[in-house]
Amino acid sequence: MKPASINHSFRKINFDYYSEEPLSDFENKLIVSYKALHEKVHQLNQHCLKMGASIAGKVEAINEFKVEFDMMESEISKYEMLFGFAEQTLAEGDYKINPKELQDKIGDYSLMVNEYHAGLPPTIQMYSKIFKLHKTVDNGFERFAKKFTYPLSRNHETMIIDIVCFDQDLNAFKDKYAGVEKLFNKYTDAYNEFVDQHNIFMDDIKIFYKRVENIYDHISKMQSVELKKDAPDFSLN
Repeated sequence: MKPASINHSFRKINFDYYSEEPLSDFENKLIVSYKALHEKVHQLNQHCLKMGASIAGKVEAINEFKVEFDMMESEISKYEMLFGFAEQTLAEGDYKINPKELQDKIGDYSLMVNEYHAGLPPTIQMYSKIFKLHKTVDNGFERFAKKFTYPLSRNHETMIIDIVCFDQDLNAFKDKYAGVEKLFNKYTDAYNEFVDQHNIFMDDIKIFYKRVENIYDHISKMQSVELKKDAPDFSLN
């Protein structure tokens, strides 16, 4: 037996050859396709890791927005109580309104949300790419088995590549790919959870903007304040 190894970024590929004779055209194509399948799995693994980091960053951003959102909602609630929009009320002397300061806060918050939303397309595109790549890899394993693994096994007596060693390496490859599939499932689930969290929060923001609009309308009638009404649609579909 003549051992042969191929170094790849994903894992080391190990073959045994029965002799030093040149490989057949079929065997050369098998090796090329086997390396290409390794490359696809490696790409999937790398993209999954990147997507995991991207989702974590977006979730962290939403959590930070929620802290700011809660503070602004508390502020708006006071206006609503003061103007009689809520069951609980405030007397005029209990809270001093400052429409300009409120508008500035809402404007700053809207800017943060807009910047966050502008950074979403790469994450969405990454998810789409990973989903397609995973399907390509799964189909690739099936095609490789039909085109190379089964013929190699049926005709192993006429082949230079040792079928026993190849089967061992293929099983080791599949075992490592199973780990990549776990990452894929983990981060696609995380992405779907993030989308749900994002949409719920953005729905809350749209409701909040409507409440702000009502406050500004009321103040406008009282003081003729220049209003800024900006309630963009941030839902992910």
